[in-house]
Amino acid sequence: MKKKIYHGRIFYGWYIVAAAFIIMAVGWGIVFNTASLFINPISEELGLSRKAINATFTIRSICQLVISLFSGLIYKKLKMKNLMKVTSLSLALSFFLHASVKNIGMLYFLTIIASSSMVLLGTLPLSIILNNWFQEGIGFVIGLAFMGSGLGGMILNSLAGKWIITYGWRVTYKILAAIIFVAIVPCVYFIIKIHPKEVGLAPLGEAKNMDTSEASKLDKEEDGMMLLEAMKTIGFWGICISLIFISISGLTLIQNISPHLQDMGYSVTFSANVVALSMGALAVGKLLLGYLLDRFGLRKATFIACLSILFGSIAIIYSKYYMALAVVIVGVGIGCSYYTVSNPVIARKMYGMKDYSSIYGFISATHSLGGIIAPILVGYLYDISGSYISSFKIMLIFTIISIVIFNFVLPKEKMQ
Repeated sequence: MKKKIYHGRIFYGWYIVAAAFIIMAVGWGIVFNTASLFINPISEELGLSRKAINATFTIRSICQLVISLFSGLIYKKLKMKNLMKVTSLSLALSFFLHASVKNIGMLYFLTIIASSSMVLLGTLPLSIILNNWFQEGIGFVIGLAFMGSGLGGMILNSLAGKWIITYGWRVTYKILAAIIFVAIVPCVYFIIKIHPKEVGLAPLGEAKNMDTSEASKLDKEEDGMMLLEAMKTIGFWGICISLIFISISGLTLIQNISPHLQDMGYSVTFSANVVALSMGALAVGKLLLGYLLDRFGLRKATFIACLSILFGSIAIIYSKYYMALAVVIVGVGIGCSYYTVSNPVIARKMYGMKDYSSIYGFISATHSLGGIIAPILVGYLYDISGSYISSFKIMLIFTIISIVIFNFVLPKEKMQ
């Protein structure tokens, strides 16, 4: 019996990509990319300090870190599809309940529920699913799916900002909850399939003449390393250290564009427009970086991404010049795409699919650790110098360190 490769005229895996795009656009776009819009209105109505509400950003990063570290164990104990079904509902419910927040404790609790639900719906499971469906062009596929977070963030930021002004922040939370429910729940329940064999298909790129018994044999004989084996190698820790440094650099760049430009004398509106353009560039950058990973391999694509962050950090120091702002936008677009697009490719190409969820989760945790360190470090340096310039200069050093280490630990690959 021949195992089917295509379902009708379109390979079903592309429907999976579309569903992943929607989940990232709506879920990630709302949970992580619209959060800053609610700081001022919540602070004013509930009489809470900005510092107390800003702590929700740290909570989100901690949730990402903890869940990423234990993702291998989570997916071994629980069925991924069932977990995604539950978290799609808990995500929508948590946002609906945000409309009833009355104190900081309730805000923190709901932030934990929403962030944890999104992590268990987002890049962790989706990268595993996409790797199951595609044996070729995985960089492009992941870039295409994950670019949804950038586009969703850009569109939903604009809409949510208008809704907060028109209807208030409580009603806006309910609207966003409804959008999450209508867009994400059907994708999870009716479109997402964990593995192509669930619908009698083979992964795209697998030999078309392979019969079912051969395919089953391959499923069981996955090559690669276990996490504990990988952790015994110097290269693995070199990758993790480099990812921490480059994530601190990239996050420092993207998170402080608006306040730095305002410090430089630009208006709030102009600064917001630059951030919006950066979000759009980030969406395109994910697709481009995915192509570069497939085309040139890990080392060269990583070098291009790191250079983008390096030039972006230099350019923002000279942001009084409009041309420098263009370099910042491009630097953010390509460089800050690196974490979401490259981490699953690094895990697969260097360590295989044998213990993919554990290794990818551990690698992703390094990015989350960078997300915890970056705002603390930048805040400390800002308090000392009264400017973001010192932070950007130190990030140049971090980026160069990352480039050097990556050069030793990533494999040389010929153009595909």
